[in-house]
Amino acid sequence: MERFGVGADRAFSMLATLSQESNIPVAQVSRRLVDASSRSGAVTAADAEGAQ
Repeated sequence: MERFGVGADRAFSMLATLSQESNIPVAQVSRRLVDASSRSGAVTAADAEGAQ
């Protein structure tokens, strides 16, 4: 939400889209985003997808 300057509804929509595109459950995408953010302070789509 902070990085893209969006509200909660839009942020969830973005997570859902990434989840569908990568075929990874929303909870797992969210977990990967938090983990990646904790490591580097910056999150990219590649961080969210992680190694499959």
